[in-house]
Amino acid sequence: MGEAIDKGGLFDRDQFVEEVEERLLDPLNRGQPGALLLLDIDSFHLVNDSLGHEAGDRLLETVGVTLRDESRTEDLPARICADEFALLLQRATPVQAMATAERLIALVRERGQPAVGASVG
Repeated sequence: MGEAIDKGGLFDRDQFVEEVEERLLDPLNRGQPGALLLLDIDSFHLVNDSLGHEAGDRLLETVGVTLRDESRTEDLPARICADEFALLLQRATPVQAMATAERLIALVRERGQPAVGASVG
């Protein structure tokens, strides 16, 4: 696996795509359940506009660290663009994926700025 370069210890978009392709082609992963969660910070522009870019940067780092800390060792967290993150869950059932998504949404609301939430698809 490549080395993460984002401040929160996450892969960037290009690294993420490369790693996902590798993992999907790995014979050990064939037939295994899994999920790809895409997380978007709701109203992120309001943080930048009202509190400044430093507050926005801190929020992004907080979300990145939360995503990394809540991931299992076999999962792959990444920041794929400005306020969007991804998490590849390997060997996860739909129920586990839904529980992870709900936990991430709750943690972003808890640890983020007031009125900031997250959407996961």
